[in-house]
This record gives sequence, structure tokens and C-alpha cells, in this order.
Amino acid sequence: MLLIIAVTVSAGRWQLARADEKRALVARVELGRTLPPLVLLPALPAADMTEWRHARARGKWLPDFTVLVENRNHQGQPGFWVVSPLQFDPPTASGGSAGASSSASPGSGEVVAVLRGWTPRALGAMPGVAPVVVRSPSGVQDIQGELIAQVPRLLELSSLSGAAPASLASRFGAADGPPRLQNFDVATYAAATGLKVLPMVLQQTGEADDGLIRDWAPPPNNIDTHLGYAMQWFSFAAIAVIALGVLLVRRFRSPRR
Repeated sequence: MLLIIAVTVSAGRWQLARADEKRALVARVELGRTLPPLVLLPALPAADMTEWRHARARGKWLPDFTVLVENRNHQGQPGFWVVSPLQFDPPTASGGSAGASSSASPGSGEVVAVLRGWTPRALGAMPGVAPVVVRSPSGVQDIQGELIAQVPRLLELSSLSGAAPASLASRFGAADGPPRLQNFDVATYAAATGLKVLPMVLQQTGEADDGLIRDWAPPPNNIDTHLGYAMQWFSFAAIAVIALGVLLVRRFRSPRR
């Protein structure tokens, strides 16, 4: 009985902690979305890149460094999230010429990783068999979106990024299309590509001529759900305490032989 009480109280406290995390997330979202839109530039101070802040970036896609984040569904259909680097226009002095379209030289914060949208997996295609073709419009693009700390993750046991930098680097330019990752990590991506990448990801919004779907899920704010679960666990703990008290009273009141 004591074990039941300990477990249920711990579960209730864990749910309260989760509710506090969601409150903090909601506060970050509200703060970021109330700030004026940010124009992303190379070597932008980290203090300006607030999560969930509206932002825009002007530059050219580097399609050779596009990656696909696997196992992302949209309305029940399996598919991928597309992440591509956008080279700022004009690039930094060490970032190559303005006409570069598929490569970039190291420069301080010269590209931003853009979570561009969702594309479906070909029906009936086995993973790794049918190449996924991603359209990346040429020329200078004006991309708008919101800053996020990282691409939303799925549970992964093998590694945090889905591929070591050396392994990922060897897969760019393969015949079967862009590399496919379980999760996207900015630091791993930067090491694999040799690009200087801003630490935040730009989650693209609005329309674009690329065939991708940008129907992003809103940030989770189910605080009441966690509070409800916490109340349930504490109720179970209270019932266990009452049951333990009844058992102890009966034990002491029972006649001893």
C-alpha cells in the first residue's frame, strides 16, 4: 500500500511538472509572437533570435544540401518534412558570390536552415527506393516564417541526430534523392555540410511555388490535461491513504488472541 501511495504521488508531481513546462512554453510563444518581425541576417546576435518570433530571410536556396525528415504524417498520409539551407543575399564577404546556388563557403551565420513544408511519400514505395523530388525555386527568395529552437523531434534510440556528420556528408548528391533523417539537428547538419548555420530554424509560412504543404501543428498548450491527470493521481493516492488508515484501524481494533 505504501508503494502505491509513493507511485501515485510521484506520478501526480510529474504531471504538475509537465504542466509547468507547458506554461513556460506558452509564455515563450506569447513573448515571441508579440515581438516585431525580425529580418534575419548573417552573424545576427543570438539575443535577437527569440523562439516563435516572426522573421523573414532573403536569399537563395542551396538545394544540394536539402534533407528529408522521415515519418512525418499529414492527415494520415506518410511523408517527409523538407529542410533546406537559404544562403543570405547578399552573402558575407567570405560566403562566396551572389550567384552561388548549390555550394557556399564558410562565413559567419551565412545560411539559415528552413523547415520548408511537408511532401508525401509515394504510395506503395518502399523507404529508400523511390527518390523524392523537391522543387527549389531559383533566384532570390523572400521567405517568411517563425523561429523555432529545433525541428520537432521523434523518439530515436540510435542517436540524437539520425546520422553522424561524416555519414550524413557522404549522402548528399546520392541518386536516390536528398538524405533522409529521423530527426534534424542544426549542429550535426552544420558539421556535415561545412556551412555556417544560424542556431535557430526558420519554420516557413505562407504560399510558395514549391508544391510543399505548410500546415504546421500549433505549439502544445494542453496545460489543463496535465492538471487533470495530476488530480487523478493525487485522488488515487488519497484513496490509498484512506484504505491504509482503515486497515490499520481494523488491525488495532481486532481482538488479540
